This record gives sequence, C-alpha cells and structure tokens, in this order.
Amino acid sequence: MFRGYVGGVQDSFNGIAFCVPADVPLSQASAVVRKYLADNPQLWNEQANVLVVRALKQAYPCQK
Repeated sequence: MFRGYVGGVQDSFNGIAFCVPADVPLSQASAVVRKYLADNPQLWNEQANVLVVRALKQAYPCQK
C-alpha cells in the first residue's frame, strides 16, 4: 500500500514539484520516502502527500 501511495504522488507531481528520473524504480523512490519519514518523525502529523512531495523534492530536485 505504501509503494502504491508513493507511486500515485510521484505520478501526479513528477516534473512539477520534483523530477524523479525515468530510470529510478518505484522501489527506490519509496525507499527515499521511507528514510525521510524515519529521519523526521516530528513531521508525522502533516499530510501524507506533503511529506512524500518534500522527500522526493529533496532527493530529486528539478534542474533550473
């Protein structure tokens, strides 16, 4: 279920809020989000989609 949620957020915001390369598997993007959540338990009260976007934006920022 977790990977599916991350995949849905990734599909919705990739190229807009962050830029995950096409060759990055969903398992890797999910691992990035899982680590972000583990490293930031103080943020667990925030909306899930916001946390996923932040994690992926931090790991895969779009090039300006």
